[in-house]
Amino acid sequence: MKHKKKIAGLVLALTVLFNSCKKCSTTPPVALTGSYKGIFQRTMEVAFIGDTVQIQFSGNTYTGSNPGTVELICHGTYQVTGDSINFHNDCVYPANTDMGGILTGKYLLIQHGDSLQFRRWISNFNPFSTFYYLIRH
Repeated sequence: MKHKKKIAGLVLALTVLFNSCKKCSTTPPVALTGSYKGIFQRTMEVAFIGDTVQIQFSGNTYTGSNPGTVELICHGTYQVTGDSINFHNDCVYPANTDMGGILTGKYLLIQHGDSLQFRRWISNFNPFSTFYYLIRH
């Protein structure tokens, strides 16, 4: 009887331990390298904004460019954790800059061969989204 109680207690403890780590990832962080070109898209209710972009990854840093009037990418550091990528943009922008299009913060990361996608939704109740689709070259 004592043996069954110990086993039941151990099973319960292991169940609590594994279920408390819902978003734990066994995949090690991935370092991106190389140069990528693609598109940036941002949707805002019914409006759509798009631009071409280029990003270079080296180690945990990135630098990029786009032909628009506002520098969307600039330069900084990034970290990949599981299925997300978090960008820290080192550039300083004027106070009146719409930061919604700037590559900074956390995005969903999707990798397929030589292509990368970064996606971010403002919230479930907000129709704004940001999307980068890039191909390594």
